[in-house]
Amino acid sequence: EYVSKKYGNDKVAQIITFGTMAARAAVRDVGRALGIPYARVDTIAKMIPWEPNITIEKALKME
Repeated sequence: EYVSKKYGNDKVAQIITFGTMAARAAVRDVGRALGIPYARVDTIAKMIPWEPNITIEKALKME
C-alpha cells in the first residue's frame, strides 16, 4: 500500500509467493504444537524418505 501511494499503482506490482513445507518439517512442527517430546517427533520425521517434493501421503504409501 505504501509503495502504491508513493510511486502510483501504474508503477508497482504485487508479487505473491507460496511456500511448501517439507514433509519432515511439517511433522516436526505438528509434534511441537502438540507438545510431543522432540526426540519422539525426530524419530518419526526421520522415517520420511529424504526425497525432494515428497508428501506425507506418499511417504505413508511407501511404507
